[in-house]
Amino acid sequence: MVDTLVLMNKLPIHRNLNTSFVSMSGLVRHLRNLGFIGSIQLELSSYEAEIEFANDGSIRAREQDHIADRLSFGDDALQRIMIRSKEPGGLVHVYKGLGSEKKSEGVFVDQAIADGARRMAAGLIGGTSPRKFEPMRTSTTAAAVAEAPIPKPDERLDVPTTENWTELLALISELMQTVDVSLAKGNVNFADLFRNACGFVSFDHPFLDPDSDVFAYADGYITVRQRLSAHDLISGITSALARIMQRLGEDPYFGNVCHQTMHRVRVLANRRKLQFQTFGLGLELQKITGI
Repeated sequence: MVDTLVLMNKLPIHRNLNTSFVSMSGLVRHLRNLGFIGSIQLELSSYEAEIEFANDGSIRAREQDHIADRLSFGDDALQRIMIRSKEPGGLVHVYKGLGSEKKSEGVFVDQAIADGARRMAAGLIGGTSPRKFEPMRTSTTAAAVAEAPIPKPDERLDVPTTENWTELLALISELMQTVDVSLAKGNVNFADLFRNACGFVSFDHPFLDPDSDVFAYADGYITVRQRLSAHDLISGITSALARIMQRLGEDPYFGNVCHQTMHRVRVLANRRKLQFQTFGLGLELQKITGI
């Protein structure tokens, strides 16, 4: 059995993440890139495993298969953990090692959002100027914003038509560009903050995992490489945007740019009221604006 005594010296960050929605390989890469110190624990029926992130950047793995009566360590164990983690219904827990706060602080991705924004605004990460985007370019996999009205969506949203999908992507793009342009006025690079926020919410919305190629945002355009339900796409995007606005809103330095950004989002929602209501974006808007 995995030694549960080690948990006494660790701080839980995430508990009971479901293997049906979490990519273990993506999670390991993400935490390792952050310089994380701590561990990931996996629980399945008759199987337990732990991946430890050490101070020197190395990773150690151990597993116990109760059915096979096997306790193993090392690279072979790590490979089996990755395979077993794809089984549905398992639980994943992430623990931060106590006493390592300074080095592994970056694991709190949402906190890094405000810190990174401050460095951008101070000009420490290259200049950012208000963005200007080209006219809309849409397809079933990519979309951007246009001043032309978005057509009214088909009311039967349970039928995933190409027309509905394209309209939804265009609407999501317009929302993201609105936030992008507004933050750029405060010399803040939205794309970088959005990537950080995606890393945080990807535990609940795996398609936003920065290490995957399912969803991407760059230069005012979104790319979606697989068909998602409208609800999943909207919920994931608004969760990431809400994380950005929440963290920036907690820092008085960004009070004005947050206020202006939320105002512009509300103006957009009013201008696209029919589309927001039809796709269910109106209800999700309070995640971003807090209203």
